[in-house]
Order: sequence, then structure tokens, then C-alpha cells
Amino acid sequence: MPSSDSSPRPQQAAKGTLTSSISKDAWIGIALAASGSFFFSTKAIFAKLAYAAGDLPVETLLALRMSLALPFFLITGLRLLYKEPSRRLLLTPAIMLKTALVGICGYYVASFLDFSGLVYLTAQMERLILFTYPLFVVIFGALFFGQPLSRWSLIAFPVSYCGLAILFSSAANHGNPNIEVGALFVLGSAITFALYQLMAKSIITAMGSRLFTSFAMSAAAIATLVHFSINHSISDLWVNNEIGVYVALIAIFSTVIPAYMLNEALNKIGPQMVGMLGNLSPLFTTLMAVIILAEPFGPYEALGTFIVLAGVLLFSHMDQKAKKKRADELA
Repeated sequence: MPSSDSSPRPQQAAKGTLTSSISKDAWIGIALAASGSFFFSTKAIFAKLAYAAGDLPVETLLALRMSLALPFFLITGLRLLYKEPSRRLLLTPAIMLKTALVGICGYYVASFLDFSGLVYLTAQMERLILFTYPLFVVIFGALFFGQPLSRWSLIAFPVSYCGLAILFSSAANHGNPNIEVGALFVLGSAITFALYQLMAKSIITAMGSRLFTSFAMSAAAIATLVHFSINHSISDLWVNNEIGVYVALIAIFSTVIPAYMLNEALNKIGPQMVGMLGNLSPLFTTLMAVIILAEPFGPYEALGTFIVLAGVLLFSHMDQKAKKKRADELA
């Protein structure tokens, strides 16, 4: 007769295999999220290098970027529809229109404001201003979308912007005459992207993240090219080789690759962990800005950066605790 401890062994082995599989998926998700954050953080660096390489209007940079990225997004979206025909039922005219409008808001308007701000700001300051967009998500969510307002956002918001004020003062002392213009552009980008996040949530739930990303980015690319065509001719897309290389890097390594990396990471480890790893982005940008662009980073920059990060990280941590508490209460 078999001993009493013999029967659970297959179950234990299966459990060990399952745990190992989950652990492997988690590590892959963490690697994808961290890598995606790194690739996204290179955008400001490549943009500053492109601006320094010659006369490059913002509209031209964005048109070149989206011209190179558009085929990837279209191919990915169409491939999804081909492999999973049931997804076609999701593409009602109403959903497609909403996807296009939300994509234009998040990836055309926000991008135009962001790249316009980079003409005047350091890459470090641009990234840190954008980094505060989750605070706007909470505030606008409470004002317009019926979401609860966390008291921690009311603390984190002034803390983060005190840090930005220190950076702002330091940049002004370095002789940047148009810092106010750049800051307003990037602040507008952060606000616009926050609205995009709020409006996109229900559509992503209906369509799935990859299909939404493909069609939202495609709509933004078309809007960008239409904008370019109003004031420019196609000959204006001819740029020198150095600018062309930087724009290609922005399109592929700072746009297409991280977009799908982060979507896959969301599937493997969920939005909370992806959001936490996204906090690495300003640190990546600061490191590259100092090493590659030789941007100043003295005591004031270090203090301002620390305060901005502390404010946003405090909010993120306490917001996640509040969400977990509400979920436990409902369980």
C-alpha cells in the first residue's frame, strides 16, 4: 500500500512547475517594462541631438518620426485582425472614431507640445515635468470622470512642483531666456497626456491594448502628416544624414519598440508594477543628458530632481495602498 505522502507529489511537482513558470513570466515582464522605460527615455536625448544637428522645425521632426513609425503600427494592427478575425467585430464606427480622437489627443497634440518644449528646455527638465502627469490624471479623474480624489495627490502636487521650481530657477541662472515658453509647452503635454490616459481606459478594455495602440498611433500619425502638409511641402522632409539617423532612432527605438514592450509587460506583470518601473525613466534621461548632452547637473539640479521624484513616488505608493485597501474592502 502506498505511503500517505506519496499521492501529493505529482501535485507538488505541478505546483513547482507552475510557480517556476509564473516567476519566469514575471522576470520577462520586469525586463520588458524596465527596457521600455529606458527606450522611452531616449526620446528627449535623440530630439536634442537632432535639433543641434541642423535647422529642424518641430513639424518636420514629427512628420519624419511618424512616417517611419506608421508602417509598423499599421502592420501590427492588421496582422492582429488577420490572426484573430473575432476582433473585427470590436471595430464599430463609434469605437474607431473614439480611438482616433483619443490617439490624436495623446500622441499628436501631446507630442507636438512636448517636442516644442524640448526646443527650449533641457532634456532633464522636460522629462521631470512630464513625469508629473499622474497627478493630473487623479485631479482630472476627480473633476470630470467621477473618480475619488486622493488626499495624497494634494500633498504630492505642490511637493513635485517645488522641485520643478528649483530646477526652473537653476536653468534661468544658466542663461536660458525662453525657459517659461518651454515649460508651458511641456506642461500642456503632461495635461493632454493625462486626459488621454483617462479617455483611453474604457476603449483599451473593449479593444485590447495592442489593437488600440496600433490604431490610435496610426490616427496620430495621419494627423501629424496632415498638419505638416498645411505649412510644408514634401521636399521639406529631406534632411541631412545626421538628423535622419536621430529621427529614425526616435521613431524605432523611442516610439515603436517601447510601445509594444510596455504593452507586453502589462500582460505579464500588470499596470502597478509597470508603473513602478516607469519611475526609472527620469533617472535614465538625467544620466544620458549629463553624459551625452553635457547638460549641467549640480547641487540645485540634484535637489530639484530628488524633490520631484519624491513627490510623485509618494503619491504613487500611497495611491496604490489606497486602491488595495478599497479592493480588500469590496472582496
